[in-house]
Amino acid sequence: MKARPLDERTVTALVTAATAAPSLHNAQPWQFRWRSGSHTLELRADLGRAMPRTDPDHRALHLGCGAVLFNLRVAAAHSGLHTRTQLLPDPHLLATVTLDDTGAPDHEAAPLFPAIDRRHTSRHPFEDRPIPADVEKALRNAAAQDGARLLFPGAWHVGALLDHLRDAEGRDTCWRWAPGSAWTCASPRRPPLWPDPALVADCRAIAEGEVGVESAARLVVGEAGGVPLWVSSS
Repeated sequence: MKARPLDERTVTALVTAATAAPSLHNAQPWQFRWRSGSHTLELRADLGRAMPRTDPDHRALHLGCGAVLFNLRVAAAHSGLHTRTQLLPDPHLLATVTLDDTGAPDHEAAPLFPAIDRRHTSRHPFEDRPIPADVEKALRNAAAQDGARLLFPGAWHVGALLDHLRDAEGRDTCWRWAPGSAWTCASPRRPPLWPDPALVADCRAIAEGEVGVESAARLVVGEAGGVPLWVSSS
């Protein structure tokens, strides 16, 4: 069966759903190009939206582009379209996705479509309770289907977090946002602003097993004493 041409409205709707994906600081570091002759969407990284200080190795950039690619596949499946995805077809392309209605859509991906609209950023602390074993298994299996391996935080993750904290404590550049003031930083003429002791104590509590490792993520950008605190390692 010959594939029917895809109209502009359908392609635009697919890309709109895809670009609802999360990315570091919502930078949206991706670009799409539609090749109507081959029914192919090309995905490229938009290096103009990269963050060389926060993400010098472009790791987060590629994670964001992976999320946008997955959203595209989910949206296509929801629309009844079959997809053929090729990763890194050449050095200038992250992926190509060819769309047609001649094959079966991904019936496992299609039900995930409503989650695209529901997904949103939450800056609330994680609850200090373990993830059920059956949920962990389901998430690992989902990752494996796409050739990935999902790891859950353990003792070595906590150790790495503490290493970052010790490194930040030993540097002479620290950034804090104080209510009613502008960004401030240490300088040779001004004493450094060190992390709040409550934040340090919280981190050590995790290392000593007093708090579950699920709480570790909130310490990267956390609140100490009611004042948001960011530590720069630059």
